[in-house]
Amino acid sequence: FNEPIQNTIINESRFIRILYSTPNIIFNGINILLKLNIDCVDKQYNKNIIYYNIEKNIDMINNIKNVEKIILEKYSSDKIPTFNLTNQVNTGVLKLFSDSCEKKKNIDLILKISGLWEDNSSYGITYKFLSVF
Repeated sequence: FNEPIQNTIINESRFIRILYSTPNIIFNGINILLKLNIDCVDKQYNKNIIYYNIEKNIDMINNIKNVEKIILEKYSSDKIPTFNLTNQVNTGVLKLFSDSCEKKKNIDLILKISGLWEDNSSYGITYKFLSVF
């Protein structure tokens, strides 16, 4: 984890960038390829809203929740962890940042985890979903 800086997205909070490294390479953030079986895509402004059946995608959802849990456990804080990503994937609806509106049933997405946010009482991961074309 990098040193905290002032968060420009969430008021009165700090942003902590995640670096993932091996002996050969360093990544700025974590990008995870997801294969999701979707029911419907709805275009709203500059976002696509993806609707999916939780039971059909339960393995992928459980993997996403596990990643969030591991990251939050690795961050050392006495504050309360907030599982926003877990709450999001449990709804069966995702906001996809993309100009394209694919109507496919199986779609590849990237879960981009940039870092953590932290305020006076809690912390959680910052993330977004991107399309793969």
